[in-house]
Amino acid sequence: MPQNFIKRIMRLLTHEDYTPAQPKALAGILPVPEGEYEIFRQELEQLAQEGRIVIGKNDLVSLPEMAGEVTGVFQAARGGYGFVRPDNPTAQGDLYIPAGESLNAISGDKVVAEVSRRQRRGETVRLTGRVSKVISRGRTQFVGTLLREGKGWFVKPDGKAPTDIITISDPGAKDARQGDKVLVEILKFSSRDYYAEGVILERLGKSGTDETELKGILRRYKLEDKFTRKVLQETRRVVGGFNAEKELSLGGREDIRSQTIITIDPADARDFDDAISLKRLQKGDWQL
Repeated sequence: MPQNFIKRIMRLLTHEDYTPAQPKALAGILPVPEGEYEIFRQELEQLAQEGRIVIGKNDLVSLPEMAGEVTGVFQAARGGYGFVRPDNPTAQGDLYIPAGESLNAISGDKVVAEVSRRQRRGETVRLTGRVSKVISRGRTQFVGTLLREGKGWFVKPDGKAPTDIITISDPGAKDARQGDKVLVEILKFSSRDYYAEGVILERLGKSGTDETELKGILRRYKLEDKFTRKVLQETRRVVGGFNAEKELSLGGREDIRSQTIITIDPADARDFDDAISLKRLQKGDWQL
């Protein structure tokens, strides 16, 4: 069955201002064209059968209540606490995880959490829980600065990393020195009593230099720093097939090949779009 409305239905039901409504009212809000109302109702029934929504008393449509155990993605906060965003949205939204109850999960991890307390505040119910299992890690590699304190070595990750420091037992493995920017992989995640432990994968250079900071950004966001073979082959094909006379005959172009124009981008630039031209004027002056 084509899913014409399922995403829109779920987006509406998970909005913070949504209050349970009947199908006709939902159809008016979305809106659903008259000729497609039957498809809309079928997709509501499909969502109800899958347990993703509840069609309850008076035909009111709502999200299901959060069960005693929930699977979702953990998001840590600065204060040590965090939240689990369920894979399947619930009427209570995210599950609050107090400080010290996140096991060793960090932001982006897929986890299983248990609801430990239900606290009613007026019309709303706040759910508190604890992470009982980390299913998979969302991220294991980080970029940071290698530092030393006494005889111990550690990496301070860049940006808003979900872990404060990563201890390193063998900093010399990649010839890294204090103050270097490095790429590190966590081998053992932090717990209530221990810092995370990791190993240096790559020395990026002296922290603070332009080249090193650029490398750090590339590694941090997993961006490619080299063109793929496919891209290079396509570039060679385009360059080889370029015909200047044909391009000029199409119009809309000015032929400036006789002028002195010098590109000023560095040799390792990804594009060459900055240049200067030099021209001698009739009275002997130069135009730059």
